[in-house]
Amino acid sequence: MDSDLIEFIDKFELSNDFSEDSSLYRIHAARLKETGATCLLLYLDGSKPALLKLIETLQQYHIITVDEIYKHRNETYVILKADFDYEAHKEDPEILRQRVFETIVRVGLKDSNWEEKMSGALQANKIEAAKVKAEIEKRKTSMP
Repeated sequence: MDSDLIEFIDKFELSNDFSEDSSLYRIHAARLKETGATCLLLYLDGSKPALLKLIETLQQYHIITVDEIYKHRNETYVILKADFDYEAHKEDPEILRQRVFETIVRVGLKDSNWEEKMSGALQANKIEAAKVKAEIEKRKTSMP
């Protein structure tokens, strides 16, 4: 690794990789060593432009706030602002999966094409589309 990438990564205390089998991306709960602020650090394979499109979609619907995008060769690291209990995330990947589920539902409430746009997140986090659809319908019927 180049020294600038090592310097960038060294700014964080990282949890385990929560993305399981995904070769498209890795996601870590992270805490900035200097300030203690929490964030999610998302690594994207730069050769997968669909993932950058996903980030844009999530930003468009104000579901995530991108704090910084760091590009290194064919890799992209995205720092997402997130307020959470870092120690809990570090210990339990299920907490992150629940956050991903909630994010997908929120996209689905605003975008009828959510399943296509979120297919990578569904697959990587082993979330069933049927469960997301059921939750979207439940929320739509309870809206005033």
